[in-house]
Amino acid sequence: MPQFQALHQAITQFGIPATQVRVQVFAPGRIEIIGKHVDYAGGSSLTCAVPLGFSMVVTGQDAPQIVLLDVGRNERAVFNIESLDFPKETGWRLYVQSLLTRLEQNFGSLNGCVIAFSSSLP
Repeated sequence: MPQFQALHQAITQFGIPATQVRVQVFAPGRIEIIGKHVDYAGGSSLTCAVPLGFSMVVTGQDAPQIVLLDVGRNERAVFNIESLDFPKETGWRLYVQSLLTRLEQNFGSLNGCVIAFSSSLP
């Protein structure tokens, strides 16, 4: 898929060698036809996937940080994972901050990584 080329390029420009193992993932968007907000509560819903969605390329790194590269907006967020006592973030960074805090609470210490992502959703 062509959208992954820009994501691989962003990680390489960040300083991660092109030869380092990377995982690429596409998560399609969905249209909820029936049952909005009931599927995660055990109810039934009727959904369909759409060809638009989120694309991500992820690679590990030794530094104790998680770096997110929003290729579509040309933005970057860096989270130090040695101490999850983050300054309060805003926008999409707040979601990531909450997720990282919850992951560490539930699963223990985190490993450093670089995540380049973009979305084709409106």
